[in-house]
Amino acid sequence: MFKTIFIAELKGLFRDRMYTFFAIYPVIFGGIGYFICDMLREDGNIMAANIVAMMLVVVTGYVFGALIAFTLLDDKDDKVLMSLKITPVDVKHYIYVKMLVGGIFGFI
Repeated sequence: MFKTIFIAELKGLFRDRMYTFFAIYPVIFGGIGYFICDMLREDGNIMAANIVAMMLVVVTGYVFGALIAFTLLDDKDDKVLMSLKITPVDVKHYIYVKMLVGGIFGFI
């Protein structure tokens, strides 16, 4: 059951704009962080550069959690969760897979 839902979520990566943002925003954060940390290190403020890098890493995890929550709310508004009740897919499994996808993106 997990495999079927997981494959459907991976196919949704290219259709849903929220998942597109999932894939792009760490690159944007990384680029911004690279330039900010580099500027701070050139000014001799190594501690501030380390704090900025640490905060970007922490914020990335929070943003993935928020995006998972927003996609689940969007699914609820579109009555996807209600329609899952008449299928063999359990709503809990669907939510677990959504959280797993967010966890994989967050880990990467």
